[in-house]
Amino acid sequence: INSLRPYATKYEIHNEPNHYQGIEGWGSSDADAQDFRQWYLAVLSLLRQACPWARFGFPGLAPNYPHRDLEWLDICRDAVLASDWLGCHTYWQYDNMFSQDWGLRFISYRARFPTKIIEITEFGNSTPGLSRQEMATQYAAYYQRLQQYPYLGSACSFICSSPDPTWLPFAWCDPRSNTLFPVVFTVAAVPHTPPPPEPVYRVAYLSNTTPATMTPGQRLPVTLTVRNDGNFTWQAAGDQAVRLNYRWLPAGPDGVPTPLPRNVAAGESISIDAQLLAPAAPASYTLRWDMMQEGVGWFADKGATPLTVAVRVQQAGQPSHNWVASASDNAENAQKAIDGDPTTTWTSIETQRPGMWFMIDLGSVQEISMVSMVSPEKDFPRGYVLEVSTDGVTWNEVAHKDPNWKSVEAVFPPTRARYVRITQTRVPRWPVPWSISDVVITTAPIWKASADPNLQDAAKAIDGDPQTVWTTVTPQQPGAWFQLDLGDKLYVERLRLNNTSNPQYPRGYVIRVSLDGQTWQEVARKASNWAPVDAKIGPAWMRYIHIENTRGSPWHPWTIAEVEIVTAPPA
Repeated sequence: INSLRPYATKYEIHNEPNHYQGIEGWGSSDADAQDFRQWYLAVLSLLRQACPWARFGFPGLAPNYPHRDLEWLDICRDAVLASDWLGCHTYWQYDNMFSQDWGLRFISYRARFPTKIIEITEFGNSTPGLSRQEMATQYAAYYQRLQQYPYLGSACSFICSSPDPTWLPFAWCDPRSNTLFPVVFTVAAVPHTPPPPEPVYRVAYLSNTTPATMTPGQRLPVTLTVRNDGNFTWQAAGDQAVRLNYRWLPAGPDGVPTPLPRNVAAGESISIDAQLLAPAAPASYTLRWDMMQEGVGWFADKGATPLTVAVRVQQAGQPSHNWVASASDNAENAQKAIDGDPTTTWTSIETQRPGMWFMIDLGSVQEISMVSMVSPEKDFPRGYVLEVSTDGVTWNEVAHKDPNWKSVEAVFPPTRARYVRITQTRVPRWPVPWSISDVVITTAPIWKASADPNLQDAAKAIDGDPQTVWTTVTPQQPGAWFQLDLGDKLYVERLRLNNTSNPQYPRGYVIRVSLDGQTWQEVARKASNWAPVDAKIGPAWMRYIHIENTRGSPWHPWTIAEVEIVTAPPA
């Protein structure tokens, strides 16, 4: 390496250690990956001491089944993160050069490691009988396509030349006759286009027809008009397609992605017709609309602000709550704002003034995270402060907006409250009353978390903030556990534990569920785990979910940033 210093700064440590035949070292199993990971970290440390100027990369892996490259990446995650760059091998046959599973395999790597530069240390077309001219045309097209991905550092074809005739179909020249094949000249003619800037994921939600109420399991059409406020075109199809999707919080069924009707350039707007499926359990929910990109994930995880809407799921014709409303003005009609009938309205009658208030008694202390108040005819409060209380005496501010120019939609971290009070704070420019035709408050049974060790931080895994976490603090050991009390029984299908893109997931686990906290049933087990927990645990009724670590790690604690529950329609 030191002798090559004048010529190269990047070095790949090993090559295809996961090849299932063990041709170049290990094999494709989990045990092979774990052994290689330890070897690699030790070698990386030694090489950095000897050659601190060099940049070392995690090696390109033999792609796809039976080599299990993606599983290897999950197991070796900390080794990849410790590296300066990530190698990738992309091969294809016939017409799958631009398939994400083959020629564009690096997209899946980038999705796992969004901050890593990727070097394609091998690529090639292994189609039997491929002509020299067809190879040249394909490789030129491939290099042109690769210039669209700014996170690619380089792409090296396999192979320049070889004295072994086995590899001659891949070669760019024949060393026996010093003949250059057409691929050399065709690729040399490919114009170099500076890569585009890193994509910016931003979206503005201009309008939507999300209903305020739905019945359990109901499916309704919803139209959203959105604007692309990012810096790249949203593709309607292909390996980088952008789609609209949704999530029900705190728990609900998975949404169904809706494709775009066409490509959407930066700055353009488009209307998208989606199908919204309501949860099966009656309750008040937060519905989160968000865009997502194939191979990348949710826009919200890239810094975009999702659209949150409060939706009440209730049986048709049945009252959804026993709330009591009161108001500083026209108090006798305050109940009309919460009667579930959007055609009846509470209005202040008098022109808005600072100090005017409207209050709701939820009847009991509940956990709430969103308040939506619909004001018809633009009679929304011109400024407001929203406060909550558990006893009607001590109040805590959860949201404020001054000035305000729309119906109230306040989202805040889950908060215990029985009373919700909104107070007007601004004198309007012209005489206008304050009116409310419907109120939706996102409520849910209060979840409780417990754990051993570090009980005091267990609630951080369910506080709605992915930046706060529960952790075992010290390296994880068998017997550590985390338990969730959903507050009431839910018909649950999956349990997901968000680890904020770090490798501190349980190295092995068993999941048990219970309706009463006394009788437990095992629903999932994984002896060797090298990925964030996404476990099928139903569908079944349950109130308590208990996950226990069954395998230790000499380095990593076990961390949970947020818990996600996916529900299913009751059988």
